[in-house]
Amino acid sequence: AGRQAAEFLSEASATLFSSLDYETTIGAVIRAAVPPLADVCIVDELGDDERITRKAVLVADPRKQQLTERIWHFDQTADSSAPLAQVFRTGKSVLLESMHGLALDPARQAMVAELGVESALSVPLVARGRVFGALTFLATDSGRTYTDADVVLAEEIGRRAAIAIDNAKLYEKARRESRAREDLLAIVSHDLRNPLNAILMSAQLICETHAGDEDQRRRIETIERSARRMDRIIADLLDFAGIEAGHL
Repeated sequence: AGRQAAEFLSEASATLFSSLDYETTIGAVIRAAVPPLADVCIVDELGDDERITRKAVLVADPRKQQLTERIWHFDQTADSSAPLAQVFRTGKSVLLESMHGLALDPARQAMVAELGVESALSVPLVARGRVFGALTFLATDSGRTYTDADVVLAEEIGRRAAIAIDNAKLYEKARRESRAREDLLAIVSHDLRNPLNAILMSAQLICETHAGDEDQRRRIETIERSARRMDRIIADLLDFAGIEAGHL
């Protein structure tokens, strides 16, 4: 069992860290768990408004695919009494070895019955000291029942999934910030170059019309050199932004 778990974690890690794209990473998380560890896998994240946002759902049984949309739209907050909310509040895994006799609201009870959920396990996704999400495994009609041994494996998957998801989110944030800087520099450079071109053209015109006045010509040449230097600085800034964004 230990060797199988190690092999599973190795394969799962290779899948999880194969991309830095956020959506791809989220998809890899649930595909790594279904069907080896779950019949249904769900990824949720906690927003700044304390609402739990569903990010991914995968149902193994093709006969139950029509329930995927309903699972997607199950709305709840971190202060609710649902087991998932408990994961966000405490940062600890929640194991439900059996769903029988569990007190649930009517809507959740109906969903559990339709899916045929027999056992459930939710583990936190933690990055940089903060619980930002949860990974939920559901056992339906496959005959499996989650135990404490499954919690250990699921938490290790959750730990690796959290690192992969957080890396993807940081990468996406860095890309957005890089694009924003590049766009800002492009706008600023365009707005600066228009008056710079006017200064250069005016300086050249004055030099031509006052060619005999040496003192004034030197002053105008100083203005022209400064304007050209500013233009080179703007070009350097644009090149730097292009290098940072990988476009040059």
